Amino acid sequence: MNSIFIKIATLLAIGGALSAPGESHACKCAPPPSAKVAMTRSTAVFVGYVADMVTTGPGTEKLTEHERMVVLKVRRRWKGEDIQEERVATRKVAPACGYPFKKGEVYIVFAEGGPERRRTDRCSNTAPYSEKLARKLDKLEAASR
Repeated sequence: MNSIFIKIATLLAIGGALSAPGESHACKCAPPPSAKVAMTRSTAVFVGYVADMVTTGPGTEKLTEHERMVVLKVRRRWKGEDIQEERVATRKVAPACGYPFKKGEVYIVFAEGGPERRRTDRCSNTAPYSEKLARKLDKLEAASR
């Protein structure tokens, strides 16, 4: 009887450790909205080159220990303030829904929040740059004028 109790207690302890909140949970997103809906929901939509990824320094004061700041040089903008550099917060790891930016790569970023605290994640429409998506956003911008 004691051996069964020990096995059950061990399984419960392991299960609790695996389901404890933290960075280990897999990211679960609803299906992404259309580009039109994503553009409406976002406060900034732009093409950006990842110049740096930091956890300390200017603009990182409001980051949590689980976030990083991605510094992007803006190449094209559809929505948001006309600035040449965006700082966007995201979780550090993909399983916690952090967007897996890579330094030196170019992305179309859909971000929320004001210029002092933008953020994005894997559940947004943020994606590696593609001409197809850029053309779609150009058409949406032209239709909204």
